[in-house]
Amino acid sequence: MTDLDLGALYGEQLAAIEKAQERLLDRCGMIMRANSPIYMPDFYVLGALKRGMALCAGFRELFKQNNYTCAATLLRLQVDTAARLYALEYVADKGEFTSQLIAGKKFSRLKDRDGNLLKDFWIIKKLAQIAPWVTGVYERTSDFVHLTGSHFFSTISNLDEEQSGPERTFQIVIGPGEPPQKPHVYEEILDAFLEASRTVERVALMYLEDRERGIASLPSNWQDLSRSR
Repeated sequence: MTDLDLGALYGEQLAAIEKAQERLLDRCGMIMRANSPIYMPDFYVLGALKRGMALCAGFRELFKQNNYTCAATLLRLQVDTAARLYALEYVADKGEFTSQLIAGKKFSRLKDRDGNLLKDFWIIKKLAQIAPWVTGVYERTSDFVHLTGSHFFSTISNLDEEQSGPERTFQIVIGPGEPPQKPHVYEEILDAFLEASRTVERVALMYLEDRERGIASLPSNWQDLSRSR
């Protein structure tokens, strides 16, 4: 573990992530306006925004606790939030898509308008068209979701770079915290999480813009559910 006060050292970046969380809440408000209609796909978007906010809050706390392993996992989940939300942009029928998910059908068994299954690699490929950075971040952080060599290296601290062979020394750190990282490692995960959160907002705004443009000509299965609120 480390005595570094990461909350103080990286307060500006953490505050930016908190601001991104507040903006996601604002986007929820754009759907839940007083006396406005609400449709089945809105629930999907609201769920994604709520998840995004929860991940923002959890990431900040884990980062301040120097729990890099779990913070990196939440980064992976935030990328997933953006990718699955972006799927609404290329399914044939947003209402039917949402209805099938609510009925319990697995996301990966649904298809886009061209008949492609919505597998993880496919939705990441699609999202990379508007956010090219996601491919590398998704691949790197997937190592933290599954037990891989990344977890082995997270136990190593104070590796003697000047020695080699049997004389080389290092320390093993066991516990929920992590060995001290180089500054660029902290900066990279903070920047990546902020960008992932902003991408969630960006994709939500794309949906909201489409929703407003098409509000007068929505398909019949976009039933106004506002009376049941």
